[in-house]
Amino acid sequence: MDLWQEIKVVWREKRKWVIGGGILLIMMIVGALWWFRQQPTESLANSSSGGVDCQTISYSQRSSHSQTKKYYVDIKGAIKKPGVYAVVKGSRITKLLKQAGGASEEADLSQVNLAQKLNDEDVIYIPYKGENIHDFKQQSAQATTQKSQNTSSAGKVNLNTADKNELMSLNGIGAKKADQIIAYRTKNGSFQNVTDLKNVSGIGDKIYASLAEQITV
Repeated sequence: MDLWQEIKVVWREKRKWVIGGGILLIMMIVGALWWFRQQPTESLANSSSGGVDCQTISYSQRSSHSQTKKYYVDIKGAIKKPGVYAVVKGSRITKLLKQAGGASEEADLSQVNLAQKLNDEDVIYIPYKGENIHDFKQQSAQATTQKSQNTSSAGKVNLNTADKNELMSLNGIGAKKADQIIAYRTKNGSFQNVTDLKNVSGIGDKIYASLAEQITV
């Protein structure tokens, strides 16, 4: 038997194994390529998923912090337990009313918007029966205006109440001019405006300009 015939005999006997082995080898190669190609995608997916989780947690923490932020509100008037109370941001007057023990029997709740949202440092007044809540609001507004005026004039010398030493602390005012200011005030009454200071003898535009920011009435 020559070589070619031997090869043909071996092929007939082993071809099933050779073909099967070849198919298995091809499948292994394809599987390996698929596995390597999937690795970066999975890694990226995991990384992206982790980022979303972090963002979700971060947002949740911020949301929780925002919801628990507290305001401090003062409630007065016809209330069982008036005082300052801590309330959660977004709370309404009706909830504050419950915290303060509820309204007294003399309260007139028809003048109060119980659904009104509260802000930090609010002052809530519950009027008594026969009382007008607008009177309280007007008084509060006047008190705020007066406080603002007092603050703006803080540190300034009041021409109507200052003594000689205080007047001498002003720019360009010595003992003689301080006496003249007091004499003018005694004779003519209180200064109505700081510019009236120029009516005092010896105080002209130049001296007035140097101390205008230091005085009030």
